[in-house]
Amino acid sequence: MKKIFSSLIGFSFFGLNYVNAEFFPNKVDPWIAWTQDPADVAVQTLITRGIWFLYLVAVVYALWGWFMILTAGWAEEKVKKWRTVITQALIGLVVIWLANSIVSFVVNSIIWGWSWA
Repeated sequence: MKKIFSSLIGFSFFGLNYVNAEFFPNKVDPWIAWTQDPADVAVQTLITRGIWFLYLVAVVYALWGWFMILTAGWAEEKVKKWRTVITQALIGLVVIWLANSIVSFVVNSIIWGWSWA
């Protein structure tokens, strides 16, 4: 039942966009056309903003862990729990950095071409 419902919702959104494009060809919804840049620049901007948001979330998560360690009264169980939170945040930062590096490498290889020199 869920699949049928989600399919109907997806088709209804597709139908609404088709109707808008068919009957109002010169009007573009400002929410959809959020930039006048070419598609590759718009996608890179969107990816960059998303990655910076993830960096912000990971840093706030780590700071929250440090704050909770400081307010835990150095009780061994609580410190162990919040040390795990800080470790997770640092692992998250490394994963975000690696994802950013890999995506940048792949996108630059596609746009500028591959070379070993």
